[in-house]
Amino acid sequence: MHRDLVEKRDWYSEEEYQQGMAISQTMPGPLAAQLAKWLGYLERGWLGALAVSVPFVLAPFLIVTAIAIFYARHRDCPLFPVDTSAATKSTLAFKVS
Repeated sequence: MHRDLVEKRDWYSEEEYQQGMAISQTMPGPLAAQLAKWLGYLERGWLGALAVSVPFVLAPFLIVTAIAIFYARHRDCPLFPVDTSAATKSTLAFKVS
């Protein structure tokens, strides 16, 4: 990423990239995603950061939603046996503790 954005294409200075790396390492989540948000912020402010953030959030949201809808429609089908008792017990144990 550094080689491509700083050395090869010269889109960002070394200082901008290093500042983004430092900030990205202090934030939770994948480093590349955090750095991309920082670079989006440098380009277009908070709208740039938002534009970069949406694909990182939207894709997993759509996948989980599709699985939930599929499960809700087919939970009684014998072809898809799903034992949620262990998941339910561990969730309850987590909430109680």
